[in-house]
Amino acid sequence: MFWYLGPSVLTTVSVIGLIATLVDYLVPTLTASVCHPENWTGIKERKLEEICRELANAQTQAAYKWAVFYDMRHSRPKMVGSNLFSCLECSEQIFSTMKSVLSNTVFLYSLMDILIKTQ
Repeated sequence: MFWYLGPSVLTTVSVIGLIATLVDYLVPTLTASVCHPENWTGIKERKLEEICRELANAQTQAAYKWAVFYDMRHSRPKMVGSNLFSCLECSEQIFSTMKSVLSNTVFLYSLMDILIKTQ
């Protein structure tokens, strides 16, 4: 809806900066009123550490997959190009019939994950 107004690039950057500033100010204020520090327990701390560890593992896996893809781009460019073209063509056909954004995202991630693993 924002793009219907037709703002300039500078206005768009300013609005994004304003929203980021508001979020930076409001999130700590609201979370301090919702989540009190005295309610924090060791169990919650371990859960947080586990979530952070899983996020770090996911980041490492994503970096590894990107490195594999980048190396294949240089070692076998024709195969990578044809595979990407095929995957994008298939996903375009499937996305044209699918309406859900979440299912599109999950499908595309799974497709690229399979593509990188089979290489």
